[in-house]
Order: sequence, then structure tokens, then C-alpha cells
Amino acid sequence: MIMCGGATILAVGAGYLHWVSSGTAAAGKVSVVEASFIVLMTVITTSSVKSIQAKQGLPIINQTLAWIILGMLVN
Repeated sequence: MIMCGGATILAVGAGYLHWVSSGTAAAGKVSVVEASFIVLMTVITTSSVKSIQAKQGLPIINQTLAWIILGMLVN
């Protein structure tokens, strides 16, 4: 279900960019970076859910990556 949500977000974002795109190269680079972050966070969230459901706790790498990505996106 998480992967479906991530795919939906990517599809809506791509549709919106296509609809309002000014055709600049900078906008394309930004959208690729943002899409990469969405994919990465979707994978991290899916991994975290599976680990917690298996009662293995939240992996430290998932916590670390999530905080790093959040910090990068806030700036």
C-alpha cells in the first residue's frame, strides 16, 4: 500500500509538472531530484514497516537516512 501511495504521488507530481512546465532545464533537474527523494523515502518507509511488523525494531539505518533526507529537504 505504501508503494502504491508513492507511485500515486509521483504520477500526480509528473502530471502537474507537465501541465505547468515552462520547459526549463533547471525545473527538470529539480523534479528529478525531488522524485528521487520520494522513491527513496517510499522504500525506507516500506522497509521500516516490514521490520516493525516482524518485531525487529526500527533499523538504525532507516532512522538515520530519514533524518538526513528530512534535513536536506527542509533547507
